[in-house]
Amino acid sequence: MSALHGTITLALLAMTFGWGWLAGRRDTVRGPARLGCRQALRVIQSYVDGELDDATTHRLAAHLEDCRRCGLRATTYRAIKEALAHHEHPSWDSVARLQAFGERLSQAAGS
Repeated sequence: MSALHGTITLALLAMTFGWGWLAGRRDTVRGPARLGCRQALRVIQSYVDGELDDATTHRLAAHLEDCRRCGLRATTYRAIKEALAHHEHPSWDSVARLQAFGERLSQAAGS
């Protein structure tokens, strides 16, 4: 088997079974049930808040494992939530920065 053929085969397997398959994880969500980045961005905040149903939670968790960009956003949301939970009264400046950040995320998701 040529190197090109092997690379193509590997890419096809990864697209079919998800990149988690390469690391030996068999629990990766497959096929049309997978979330894309746009779908993930719409539900990340609810995921961090524990408000999603089990099926969506598993689909999003699989996406976050494979997508560095969305995974970083989820980590950022968690850090913000933790920081706010430890302070009774966030400063107005902090609130304004968080609102601006949320607006930028919303605009990025819409593009």
